[in-house]
Amino acid sequence: MPRARYHLLDVFTDRPFTGNPLAVFVDPPALSTAQMQTLAGELNLSETVFVRSPGDGPAWPTRIFTPGAELPFAGHPTIGTAVLLAELGLASDRVVLAEPVGDVDVTVERRADVISATLRTADVPTFADAPDRDLVARALSIEPADLHSHLAAGVWSCGVPFCVVPLRDAAALARTRVDPAVWANHLEHTDAAGLFPMAPLDDDL
Repeated sequence: MPRARYHLLDVFTDRPFTGNPLAVFVDPPALSTAQMQTLAGELNLSETVFVRSPGDGPAWPTRIFTPGAELPFAGHPTIGTAVLLAELGLASDRVVLAEPVGDVDVTVERRADVISATLRTADVPTFADAPDRDLVARALSIEPADLHSHLAAGVWSCGVPFCVVPLRDAAALARTRVDPAVWANHLEHTDAAGLFPMAPLDDDL
């Protein structure tokens, strides 16, 4: 394994050792996919990024790994990497990262001591119907009546699909527990594997 330097960032915070941690390797030596995955597993952060100089084009080739797998796109690694490149003087306040989902355009803004960034994904989010209501409720160990009456669950994706499940209220949300058997038998290997239950704060919704 060749030596490789990395930057350790805290994203979505203004204080060290808080927020969402991220490791970024900028222009590392040639690494195989297996080596990148090994490094991501060793660092054991939610994501580790390997980014290379764009060469003749505008976009920085970028690969994102969790400790166990490569991701085609993820939000906080994209934001953190773009801000780092701008802070290092390697890119302007507009950074384009070439991720497996396509080019992701990030705009970095500085206001006093605060650095913020906004991104535009390669494609507009896609939507697909979620599995049967009863199945989703069983997977979350709640009753179908606990699901929101007129906001349907759906699978949204900008490269990584997540099944967003609106619930009736915060009390229903507090009762959710993943049922391992339902998860393994029906959802684990589908686009609905990432279940994100949510509940409105406003009773009128």
